[in-house]
Amino acid sequence: MNKIYLGGRYRDKFALVDAKDFSYLKKFIWYRSHGYAFRWEGLKRIFMHRDLGLNYKYTDHINNNGLDNRRINLRSCTVSENGANRKINYDNTSGFKGVDWIKLRKRWRARIQVRGKRVELGWYRDPLLAASAYNRAAGNYFGEYAKTNQI
Repeated sequence: MNKIYLGGRYRDKFALVDAKDFSYLKKFIWYRSHGYAFRWEGLKRIFMHRDLGLNYKYTDHINNNGLDNRRINLRSCTVSENGANRKINYDNTSGFKGVDWIKLRKRWRARIQVRGKRVELGWYRDPLLAASAYNRAAGNYFGEYAKTNQI
């Protein structure tokens, strides 16, 4: 495993790459955007995980670290599978993926998005129960791509 330090305002950040990819990737100046390493080719952005020649239509970073471009951390996926492995949203107030408080009902709602459609999983008095419902559904719908809550 090798580190490729980024340019621009993220000089203290680095991307992780395999030793066999390092000699090719180190030729370029890499930057960071939305958590991913990229380089410029004219006016076009080339993302590091796409520059490895894996020929994936969509790429999923298994550990959710967009700067970890070791081949063991990358897998081919669909848009839906990639979305299933997303981190919790930054504006989440419950602390759990797929769980939100509905003030009018005074209950926690659990729901999941599957192939672009929201699926209601139930209403709960306890956010841990709602998070458990999300985890079960995520496992059923997404299998190995499921990003579940730590309970």
